[in-house]
Amino acid sequence: TAKGAEFVNAGNALPKIDLTVTDAGGLSSTGEGQPTVTLVNDVPVIEVTPTTIEENSASVGTVAGTFTATDEETPRDGLTITFTGTSNVDGYYSISGNNVVLTQKGADFV
Repeated sequence: TAKGAEFVNAGNALPKIDLTVTDAGGLSSTGEGQPTVTLVNDVPVIEVTPTTIEENSASVGTVAGTFTATDEETPRDGLTITFTGTSNVDGYYSISGNNVVLTQKGADFV
């Protein structure tokens, strides 16, 4: 289940498995085992949603886009968000919370 996967992904152990086998004559025996879980560091995911900005109406702090970043193992406040490659080489944007906002240079460009 999703709840079980969340439990295990949080580093918790699965419960022990206890089984009993009984034959037609009523004889039985039991066995048990403890499953182990090997955690895998999954790739974080980021979704970016750009906004539309009207020409000559932008100012510092105008939201140019929003983003949602998630990771199975790391809380949001433990993730580092940076601009990729040359996407902000001119310094038009800065990151504020879950928003990409215009700097003065970005507002002047618009």
